Amino acid sequence: MLKRSLLMLFTVSLTLILGGCALSPQKLSPKPEVDTDRLSLQAQGQPIRLVVVDGRTAQEIGTRGGVYGKTSYLTLPTNDILPKLKTQVDRGLRLLGFVPGEDSNAPQLTVTLTLVDYQAVRAGINAQSNVRASLSAQTENGNRRYQGLYTATVTRSFPNSPDKRANNQLLTQVLSDALDRMFADKGMVKELLAQ
Repeated sequence: MLKRSLLMLFTVSLTLILGGCALSPQKLSPKPEVDTDRLSLQAQGQPIRLVVVDGRTAQEIGTRGGVYGKTSYLTLPTNDILPKLKTQVDRGLRLLGFVPGEDSNAPQLTVTLTLVDYQAVRAGINAQSNVRASLSAQTENGNRRYQGLYTATVTRSFPNSPDKRANNQLLTQVLSDALDRMFADKGMVKELLAQ
């Protein structure tokens, strides 16, 4: 009888321990923003065509870790992030003095979300999240072409695995940093201004 009670207690305890290590999946919805204080007027109302695409091969960006890592996927849906990126790139271009539109004769800027990667690791007793994002920008202005790649990384430690709110903040920061790096590229802006 005692043996059976101990076995039952061990089973329940093991279930609780393993259950505590299981992490649920998260569908993330960050809100990247361009740092408008870094942008100054350079164009004079020149039209520009803007295209924003998702070049990633999958919408899963990593896992939250835990015992069952393969069931704790973090997802960044294309239909959520692309409109937000397009709004921010449009905003940045307007602050630079361009007028995004549909003019087929205007220079074109194609911005591609090439990478969002999330790595969860244990760092001693803390959970550490390493997040990386990359954007590429390609300009086409007549026969002129220009391409740049803009990568940002963020690493944070947490006492426990970060919740959805914290992960959205991490992605917001890393995507915002990548956008700021893109707009800081004077070569890209120069190619869009070239006549």
